[in-house]
Amino acid sequence: MRGFLELLLAISLWTVSSEAKYGIDESANKAYFNFDNDYVFAMNPTANGDIYFHMSAPAAPNCWIGGGFGSEMNNALMFIAYPAANGHNVTISPRIGNGHSEPTYTPDIEVFGIHNDTYAPNSMTVVKGGAMIMHGMCRNCTKWATGELDLQSTEQPLIFALGPSCSLRSDSPEASIPRHRVHGHYTMNMIEASNATGWYGRVPGPNIPDFVFPPTDAAFVSEWTTPEEDVRYMKNTMPSVHAALMCIAFVVIFPAGSLVLIFLKKVLLHAALQVVGLVIVIAGMGVGVSMSKPYNKVRAGLIVRSV
Repeated sequence: MRGFLELLLAISLWTVSSEAKYGIDESANKAYFNFDNDYVFAMNPTANGDIYFHMSAPAAPNCWIGGGFGSEMNNALMFIAYPAANGHNVTISPRIGNGHSEPTYTPDIEVFGIHNDTYAPNSMTVVKGGAMIMHGMCRNCTKWATGELDLQSTEQPLIFALGPSCSLRSDSPEASIPRHRVHGHYTMNMIEASNATGWYGRVPGPNIPDFVFPPTDAAFVSEWTTPEEDVRYMKNTMPSVHAALMCIAFVVIFPAGSLVLIFLKKVLLHAALQVVGLVIVIAGMGVGVSMSKPYNKVRAGLIVRSV
């Protein structure tokens, strides 16, 4: 009992001191998710439908990061973030999932970066040698065309994903993103997270005691967070298979067929090798087409050609 009272006293002292020193608003509810002490998503929804959020993760090896509302990609509302064209700022793109394909940018959903909080000095930036950091607000986002958040749920399903290492830099919210290398889902207590009785909300503040001010991404780590569930690491072997098939065809089979005809004068063997090479090229092309189908630009082209 004494230990419990001491813990309550310590938490209350931290609350008072953190609010007084750093302006962290303890009247704004919030909940946090942390994956591997790297990716963090925290939010504070309000009764009028606005969602204030923090999202951060290392900029390397993640060329994009994302968080979403739902139990799977399909029909989920997601915030996808990646470095802007200048490599310093961050582009945030609201998207809705469509099966297991690249999520589609949804311009009707408004997301704003927030830069004026005392604990958001690096908001919407890529910190040199560090992380992508976002503090933002999504307008009227507790409901969207294909779903909604249940602000009374103690186990609201949410998802997250981290992109692979790549050279993605764009100011466009419609930029094409490569397939994620890590994805997973978790649940969050929305009663704990939400200001469900009023319009007021605020970006969640740092959630570890005694952080160095001004806070960085390291101030949003592992204290009082929701554990992850069913995290999966993806390894996309299709590009390697595509490259290997094309190399075998054009570097080995076709040149071998030419040499057979030139030096050995074996017409039938030459023809057989050319046929084998053609089959391998067709197989490689099939792998390439299959590999590209999840991407929005390819799917849009297929739809246009089929009309």
